[in-house]
Amino acid sequence: MRVGRQVYIFIAIVGFIFFVSLVILARLYFKKDGIFFIETDRLILRKFRRRDKRALSKVFLKNEDVVYFSTWKPIDREGAKKFIRKTFKSYKENGYGQLAVILKEKGKLIGSCGLHKIKIDGQDLVEMVCQLAKKYCGKGLGTEASKAVRDYAFRYLYVDTVLSCIHPYNVSSIRVAEKNGMRYLKEGKFLNHHCLVYGITRDEWNHLK
Repeated sequence: MRVGRQVYIFIAIVGFIFFVSLVILARLYFKKDGIFFIETDRLILRKFRRRDKRALSKVFLKNEDVVYFSTWKPIDREGAKKFIRKTFKSYKENGYGQLAVILKEKGKLIGSCGLHKIKIDGQDLVEMVCQLAKKYCGKGLGTEASKAVRDYAFRYLYVDTVLSCIHPYNVSSIRVAEKNGMRYLKEGKFLNHHCLVYGITRDEWNHLK
């Protein structure tokens, strides 16, 4: 009886040590790259790093390379630095944020795609934003990245609805939203600009599968 009890205690101790080890390893991994690591056929989406500021500023070197209504315009390294700081804050406060989009074929940062809090018509909502350098637009990469972020949001985050606030003339972004399963909801105002609000709910996403 005593031997059986000792075995039970030994198993419990080993189990506890194993559990603690897993927690430590998870924290080390999350500290390195966060829970935000998504891989698709052609892309890797990961957390931004401080050293990304140079590559990011090159991606959005010109104003016309930045999608309508961007709350950030990293047209230089300082702008990219501010954007990354803001993104880190979102990771910490919201548990999500913009992710660096890496083209696997070249290992190159080509844009950003992710979630952030947005205020539309006075309401706090979750928006998905995808921005790629012009060179990589029209190849289906925006749709590929957006779908991956959409799936991540509904699988792992407490998000009931994902929205996109789109400039009325931004036809390519409207097309990406529709391919992403989003539907037109209403007209809205963002940063004092008129926009078209597209969105998808968790229930609608479930029916896509």
